[in-house]
Amino acid sequence: MLKKLFSLTLSIMLLSSLSSVVSASPDQSSEIKSNQEIESTLQQINQIMDEMTSIKLDEMNNKSLVADDGSKMASLENELESLGVKKLTPNEVQTNYVNENVTNPKVVVPPSNGNVNWYEYRYTSVRSGVTYAVQNLYAQAVGPKTNLYISGDGKQFYSSSTGVFLKDLGVNLANIYAQKLVGAVIAKIPVAGWLPYELLYNTNISNATVNRSTMNYSGLSTYCYTYVKKDGQADNYANLTFVSNKVDLSTTYVFSGILNAGTSSATTFSDGTSKKVVDYAENYANIEKAIDAYINPSAQKESIISQYIYYNHDKTQNYIVATPYITLPTQVIY
Repeated sequence: MLKKLFSLTLSIMLLSSLSSVVSASPDQSSEIKSNQEIESTLQQINQIMDEMTSIKLDEMNNKSLVADDGSKMASLENELESLGVKKLTPNEVQTNYVNENVTNPKVVVPPSNGNVNWYEYRYTSVRSGVTYAVQNLYAQAVGPKTNLYISGDGKQFYSSSTGVFLKDLGVNLANIYAQKLVGAVIAKIPVAGWLPYELLYNTNISNATVNRSTMNYSGLSTYCYTYVKKDGQADNYANLTFVSNKVDLSTTYVFSGILNAGTSSATTFSDGTSKKVVDYAENYANIEKAIDAYINPSAQKESIISQYIYYNHDKTQNYIVATPYITLPTQVIY
């Protein structure tokens, strides 16, 4: 009798356990789905902002045959709005993100000069049954009169009195790396999309001896300042937990030297090529990292591309381009 009673009790316990597992599964699935939908929306926001920055960068570099009359930018901003993104005026940023009673770093916004656009995207994210309210504040450079803009003209990248025979260099003509500062770790990582052979080698001048090369560059940075709080709390409970950036960079190389050096048909030449890339810090606008830092103050708090290093073909010469390193939103100025 005791054996039967024990078996019955064990069966009830197993059924209860299975029932609780089954009942938890839909919640977990809903949590995963919700977070995946947010990630998808953030990707769409990134793509639209990339296009906006590209338009402005081309305008500043005079690469657009017809400058945007504002209609394209307005259309893209409408797309952002349809995703739940709100464009903020400097006064709105000042009102919404500055609170003297809060010790967390907030935003001090300069007067509007048309060189920085501010956007806000609010959403919730669920982790282990806890709902967090997240605010992404984007500071997007769209003009040159801001510290989110970098440029340089005629920077000497390579010089040699004897020259280097171009056809002997092949894919090693130049190596381009992004130096990304992630927390306390500095890593040199090849910039996505920068293929040295594709970028610099030109078969039409393969019989050239290169004596000198210079580069012009310009770049616009976008910073994402992520604030986190428990869902339902007032905004003054939000902590700035994570800072990240992306860089839209346009670079033009100009090579000069001699064609058919050492022959009767030797002539001087100058040729160049341009490349434009969008490079994201490893954890740009990363939800999980922002929540991690909210829960654990010692967790990673930033993911920032701090500089680019340009090397010549054999790495005997390099040129460093520092990007805006703005760990606090109070540093965003014009």
